[in-house]
Amino acid sequence: MVSTEPDSIGPSSVREVNPGETIWDALHSLPRADLDAYQPLVNLSALFRGRTVPAIDFFTTKLALLSALIDESRSGCREDATPASTAFVTFKDPRDARRAVKELAAHPKNLLACVVTPAPDVRDIDWGRAMKSTYTGEFVKDWVVNMGVWGFTLLWIFPVTLLVGLVSIDNLSRFIPQLGDYLKEHYVQKELLSSFLPTLLAASLALLIPLILFFIGKKGHNIITFSRLHDRILTRYYKFLVCK
Repeated sequence: MVSTEPDSIGPSSVREVNPGETIWDALHSLPRADLDAYQPLVNLSALFRGRTVPAIDFFTTKLALLSALIDESRSGCREDATPASTAFVTFKDPRDARRAVKELAAHPKNLLACVVTPAPDVRDIDWGRAMKSTYTGEFVKDWVVNMGVWGFTLLWIFPVTLLVGLVSIDNLSRFIPQLGDYLKEHYVQKELLSSFLPTLLAASLALLIPLILFFIGKKGHNIITFSRLHDRILTRYYKFLVCK
């Protein structure tokens, strides 16, 4: 049995696409009511009785509210505002920002009183880390992590030496008798393996050092910019190479 009633979901009218139009032009020309059924939804809090609204409407309203609050805060000086030691200043012209960074940092009347630092690029910020709340005792945590990295750098030689000794030719010959018999008859291959295998193993383990340092810096420090994190990793890796 075929129903002759129109579908509840779908466009109420169909038209031919004009030459040169894209799928976005077609979607833009559709009525809002035809697209509501396909929009993602957001569940509101209990304050709004748990209603479900389209996500685009919810985030548009939220953006407008936050923009209005920012404009209100920028409109004048609030008397009840608590003075802070840090401020974020924006300039209409990038040249003014560069001039402020150049002159204020070394201003004779503001020596050690006004320190200017350029804001990081938006692509340089680790937004996942920046959105997290800061840890309490940041100084103590960074100090403990730095001491742990130095201990790891100085004590790295002991587990590597132990592991290289376990995979030496003599130990491998005990577990693999066929390999021992083969090396007894081939002296050149034995010398090559004796000198090449430990070096290859130590070099392979050394390749893991940048990944380990990156994991420590990512999880252990409150660094929100990738450039600063990479500088910290390069510095530690250089110290590791010097110690080795």
